[in-house]
Amino acid sequence: MKTLYCKNSELLEILENNGIEMICNENMQIEISDEDAEKIDSIVNELAPAASGDYAIEDIE
Repeated sequence: MKTLYCKNSELLEILENNGIEMICNENMQIEISDEDAEKIDSIVNELAPAASGDYAIEDIE
């Protein structure tokens, strides 16, 4: 699992509409699967290239 940091609600909607499953954990952080994390870059590059700097993905420790 990984943590997705993103304050761009439009980008979050694009990701969700393209099959990225996001779970809000008890710390109000967005958790995503490793598989979905690998898909996000290509989705952003294809559908929202201007938002490429609007998110970060980190491993959950």
